[in-house]
Amino acid sequence: MFIPIATMELSQTLDYVPLMKATLQAALAGVTFGALGFALGAFTGKSSMAWAFGGGLMAFEYLTNSLAGTNEFFEWFDDNLSSFGAYGNPYQDGLFAEDLLLVIGKIALFLVIGFIGFRNRSLNLR
Repeated sequence: MFIPIATMELSQTLDYVPLMKATLQAALAGVTFGALGFALGAFTGKSSMAWAFGGGLMAFEYLTNSLAGTNEFFEWFDDNLSSFGAYGNPYQDGLFAEDLLLVIGKIALFLVIGFIGFRNRSLNLR
């Protein structure tokens, strides 16, 4: 953040609080997919499946966010379940508690599922 200010002699008019809010929401959205990959990998023991499913869900949520205005299903999914839909525009609008709770709830759910799945797995170490 400080490199453009130092190298281009820009004025320091950037408001950092909304920028930190946007960064927090983006980080939480990314952690959601990591927690999903952990949960799936803990249950199946196959990291490639976890990567593929997490990436596929991320692509699906991105597409539903892009196509939300064209279809009722995409709009409903984007408004109610998607991490991209929960992201909104935190730099201009700020953070909304509902959006944060949705993303944090998804992370907690995936972590609990992952811990339960990992606890019940047999490691078969021979």
